[in-house]
Amino acid sequence: MTDAGKFITLEGGEGAGKSTQVKALATHLQSLGI
Repeated sequence: MTDAGKFITLEGGEGAGKSTQVKALATHLQSLGI
């Protein structure tokens, strides 16, 4: 096994922007081919 998986968490209270940040992170990772 050469590639180890990654587990990313985003924490914060209600209305802190977690969903927005998850969407931005997903878009960025997809643009990198990850």
